[in-house]
Amino acid sequence: MKYDFETIIDRDPAIRGTGKYRIMKDSKGNKPPKGIVPLSVADMEFRTAPCVIDAIKAEADFGVLGYHRLTDSFRESCCQWMKTRHDWDVQPDWIVPFEQVVPALYNAVWTFTQPGDGILIQTPDYHHFTGATVNTGRKVLENRLVADEKGHYTVDFDDFREKAKQAKLFFLCSPQNPTGRVWTEEELRRMGEICNEYGVMVVADEIHHDLIQPGYKHIVYASLGKEFADNCVICTSLSKTFNLAGLCYASIIIPNDEVRAKFQKQMGLQAFMHIERFGPGAHEAATAPSGWRSSSRSSRATTSMSATSSPSTSPGLWSPSWRAPTWSGATSAASA
Repeated sequence: MKYDFETIIDRDPAIRGTGKYRIMKDSKGNKPPKGIVPLSVADMEFRTAPCVIDAIKAEADFGVLGYHRLTDSFRESCCQWMKTRHDWDVQPDWIVPFEQVVPALYNAVWTFTQPGDGILIQTPDYHHFTGATVNTGRKVLENRLVADEKGHYTVDFDDFREKAKQAKLFFLCSPQNPTGRVWTEEELRRMGEICNEYGVMVVADEIHHDLIQPGYKHIVYASLGKEFADNCVICTSLSKTFNLAGLCYASIIIPNDEVRAKFQKQMGLQAFMHIERFGPGAHEAATAPSGWRSSSRSSRATTSMSATSSPSTSPGLWSPSWRAPTWSGATSAASA
């Protein structure tokens, strides 16, 4: 099936409330002019997959919009997606529904740390990692990634070990935002072994796991082995893959029963009790085979390559200090 990724959609913020158009400004505080697309928030300018739109319409047509809980079919679809796409065997009861990944980061901080504790963050970082740390009275332990002359970022493992000795929790961003690194198995294992050695809980934000350039492979942190799976929280969603961020749903996957129980208990203390009912249905519909994902990835790759290589000559792209995402083993930039 041929999908349309070319039609320009008018996302007038005054009518649609489109987030990135309402909040984005240039370095002088000016809003972008009409027709310019801000590149500093990770959502797409084309419509999502038709099967997703149909599922949302069907739920609306059903008309009874009461409280919602995950269905067995949703859990099975999530497990199948992770197995098919990422070769990770997930059990249905490992899935904890959450309204978004960012609130889940905060819940993890409240669950596994105390005020004043250190949280290990690799910089440059997605700003919500720092926010979830300082806004809750925890201390940032910075492990700055090292860039070579070609802009390829790697981990300073000596510094990582020293910071891990002081940490209670590590925010792993995989793929890494904003450098675009897709971590190798060796890198993930080294970071994980150090965290296990010093009793550091790993909270992995893997929301960009499906947006990988050809030639690279995303490895789910928990898939490395039981010793890693037992000491982690995996934060996932199809919101980036299928442009569903406005539906506010994430699957937080926690293999260890004790870790999951602690996380869920804290959810109750923070009143994270309900999920929006359209999100899970849209996610389940998205997992059905359609070819939309691979087609959209080709479209995104073409756009990101043109924006990265020559942003000043790419019409309609507003990027004063930012490059479009090209998730790979090399460098790129993104924001979520």
